[in-house]
Amino acid sequence: FRGLSNMVHACALMRYRDTNFLTVVCDGLPVKAEEFSPQGMANIAYALAMLRFKHAAVLEAFCETASAKLHAFKSQELSMLLYSCGVLRLRHDAFLEEACSRIPQRFVEFSEQGVANIVYALGLLRFAHRP
Repeated sequence: FRGLSNMVHACALMRYRDTNFLTVVCDGLPVKAEEFSPQGMANIAYALAMLRFKHAAVLEAFCETASAKLHAFKSQELSMLLYSCGVLRLRHDAFLEEACSRIPQRFVEFSEQGVANIVYALGLLRFAHRP
């Protein structure tokens, strides 16, 4: 799946937004979400956000999968997935709650940009975590 995530990311870098192509690619991803690495999920979600292409089923599947294995996500991968959800306005409350409950223990792992991306995403989604 690394090749697929790299291909979608390359499309985003080239600003290649062919909605027919992206729809075909994305339609098959939700059932395979658990097979993607955290980096693969983060790269695809970020690429979709860069292209402003919202495929809710993909993002929801990634959020479900990520919620169950947040411990495997590096700080950058987590901030990219949160940022992507924010930019594409996909609010998955269970994922947001789980991520926000774990971020404080890992705060030192996040770069300034990562923290800014998370705050920006939560603001776009109008989400406030209440511990």
